[in-house]
Amino acid sequence: MTSKSNRESARSSNNPFDFRLDELTRYIWSRHGDGTLEYLSPDGCEYLGVAPHDVPDTTFFIHPEDVDIRRRAIELVKQTGKPQQFRARYLAATGEYHWFATRLHVQKDEQNNVLRYFGLQWNIDDDKRKEDEMRARDNVWGSVLKIFPGWVWISHPDGGLEFASDGAREYLGRRSGQASLTA
Repeated sequence: MTSKSNRESARSSNNPFDFRLDELTRYIWSRHGDGTLEYLSPDGCEYLGVAPHDVPDTTFFIHPEDVDIRRRAIELVKQTGKPQQFRARYLAATGEYHWFATRLHVQKDEQNNVLRYFGLQWNIDDDKRKEDEMRARDNVWGSVLKIFPGWVWISHPDGGLEFASDGAREYLGRRSGQASLTA
């Protein structure tokens, strides 16, 4: 990772763009048209636990269930030239997988041949875990409502809605997107 003094000196400058691109908290990479790695930011190397000059095929670091997702995004960006975004799990140097969002771009020549791929990745592991926890909680409530088909809702002290059964929403005349059951 970058040193604190580098970041502080970049912030103290009068020019808001006076910093190195690899000092961002995102992982930046580029690949040649044949797919060989051209560049991986220092933070990306640190996450993977590899030296910048010894980065192997990064497919090794992708969770096996997510390899096809990445492959499809690469094919789409190659065919359409339009940026693609996908989510996949990548193996950290610690031995754990973390979820990342990737924004993928392509650079082509006049004959429409791919010269280079560019990617920006950011760690979304905490957000993904929260999503999964919310989905699991909603599944629990759905299961309870199948057993108990009454009007059920849960609200926060400020009146914000956390959960409402379809019956409660229908009875009170509220749509599923409304934040509160109160008028």
